[in-house]
Amino acid sequence: MYCQKESKITNKSVVTLRLFSAYGYLEDHSRLFPSIIQSLLNDKIPSLASPKYVRDFCFIDDIIRAYIKVICFQDQKRINGEIFNVSSGKQYSVENVLNLICDIMGKTHKALWGKEALRNNEPGFWQADVTKAKKVLNWESIVSMEEGLRLYIEWFKKNKNMYEN
Repeated sequence: MYCQKESKITNKSVVTLRLFSAYGYLEDHSRLFPSIIQSLLNDKIPSLASPKYVRDFCFIDDIIRAYIKVICFQDQKRINGEIFNVSSGKQYSVENVLNLICDIMGKTHKALWGKEALRNNEPGFWQADVTKAKKVLNWESIVSMEEGLRLYIEWFKKNKNMYEN
């Protein structure tokens, strides 16, 4: 909101992209996707907090496309100071994510639930309204969760040495 205010006052081009649960290449090993994938690649059962936690995930390739859309937008004054939600607009639970990853990797749908610390303030609903990004920027997420996970798992297999130790 501060950036939005300053862009209006100074007439400098500032656009904010509000990212919702980005995932993809080079994520920290402690995050959800790498921790599940690494466990399964090592034939271990993933340790997770709760199957019910939810997020609206967005694959990194879609996020990069959103930044390019903003950078290349023809009428910069029209979007000066604007804030756009960037995500898939779909909510997935941790259990959904685990099951999709297990399906792609051909693994059994198992997790050690409750082995990771529960968070006190986890939302029951977490889904971006991406209507404005679609309407103004003509941007929307085009990489499905399944496709994003396939791409990520293949990348992860080739780069798993980055996540060892």
